[in-house]
Amino acid sequence: RIAQFESRGRVVMYDEETFLEPSWIAAFIGHGVLPGRYDPLVDRMPVERIRATAERMRAIFRQTAERLPTHAEALP
Repeated sequence: RIAQFESRGRVVMYDEETFLEPSWIAAFIGHGVLPGRYDPLVDRMPVERIRATAERMRAIFRQTAERLPTHAEALP
């Protein structure tokens, strides 16, 4: 599984998995396991569409983070 992710950036999924694909990706990246290449289908997408999607995601992350309590507020 790790070799596939490192090589191709794909997550091998088996029947009755306990983790969903996004969880595996987060676990791999969190442990420093990074893919050596990206999915070539991305090359078919217009760059502006990719940028716009990334910007929307950034805005959502920023808005969510601003609504969360600070560390000191959450753990007094």
